[in-house]
Amino acid sequence: MLPENITTWRRGSFEPHVVKMSKTIGNLREFSVKDSDWFKMSKTIGNLREFSVKDSDWSIFKARLEQYFIANEITEAEIKRALLLNSCDEEAYRLIY
Repeated sequence: MLPENITTWRRGSFEPHVVKMSKTIGNLREFSVKDSDWFKMSKTIGNLREFSVKDSDWSIFKARLEQYFIANEITEAEIKRALLLNSCDEEAYRLIY
């Protein structure tokens, strides 16, 4: 017997995410990912490039990062901080920490 829900992991998250099963076909169940939070979270506009102290211009990177936040409706400071830190190369990350 298949479970009512399937637990998956969101990309970049340490928290489990449950995808609800939607209907049964014979002995197999089909689930809809389109209606899940995971699918909504995975759709982004644009992409973040890596910031390198040696090769990147901070003012250009900052402007692009701000536009990425606007395009993807990211308003929470904690998420913005995590995305900024995640987009730094190792040398830039060492400067911050």
